Amino acid sequence: MEKPLRLALLTGVAFFVAGLLPIIPFLLLPISAAVLTSVAVTAIGLFLAGILRAVVSLAPLVRSGTEMVLVGMGAAALTYVLGRSLGIVLD
Repeated sequence: MEKPLRLALLTGVAFFVAGLLPIIPFLLLPISAAVLTSVAVTAIGLFLAGILRAVVSLAPLVRSGTEMVLVGMGAAALTYVLGRSLGIVLD
């Protein structure tokens, strides 16, 4: 069994890097270009995470990558809609 501290650090680094993916375009590009770039970079990151999951679980690569993109982007879209709805209610 691996050391719990090592696993915790790896998990923390993974969350940090994954959290940076959608933010980096906003630091480098004008806002109009950053939005679409952020969505694309996030989708690519999700697809790669799905492939990694497939390698570990011996699942089909493309299917796992596609599932991860659909679930991740679906969650993001739902969160956006809920945020907009609450923003309208709170205004």
